[in-house]
Amino acid sequence: MGERAAATVVGERASREEFLARRAQLVLERIGTRQPSVRRAVRAIRWRPWGSA
Repeated sequence: MGERAAATVVGERASREEFLARRAQLVLERIGTRQPSVRRAVRAIRWRPWGSA
């Protein structure tokens, strides 16, 4: 997992931001398969409520 995998997914002409975002996503996916608590934490951070309070 690393630069080659991220480059393959987003393409060689991707911006730095796209490349780093995809690389981070791949790392979190890999860690999440080994550590369920990390997967839950990432889901909690990404969760956005539909309505406002």
